[in-house]
Amino acid sequence: MSTQITLPTEVNELAGKVSANKQAEVQTILQQIFTGTDDWEKQVDAIEVKDINDKMSIQLAEVARKNSKQARLNAEKIFDAKREEVQSLKAEFDLEDKLWLKAKQVMQIKFKAIEEKS
Repeated sequence: MSTQITLPTEVNELAGKVSANKQAEVQTILQQIFTGTDDWEKQVDAIEVKDINDKMSIQLAEVARKNSKQARLNAEKIFDAKREEVQSLKAEFDLEDKLWLKAKQVMQIKFKAIEEKS
């Protein structure tokens, strides 16, 4: 694999905002995937089809297209799995937030009823 690359700006900005305890994991995954993307782009750019009779280059380009598509699909699976993890945690936090809000509301009702008795 290539050396560390510069991540796309829009990705890098968000990655920098991730909590400190997730930084290493995020950077590792993003570097791996975007280095792969960069490597594929260089490989495809290096293929020169001279003319319609350049069968070898045409075949290389077709193989590269199929392989890069598979690399993209594999990367999508990684991103989907990471998003699923985050969505699961988010659902847990949303549920806990609802619990604390409901408990607060019930507590307020009970105390207000007590206050009205006084």
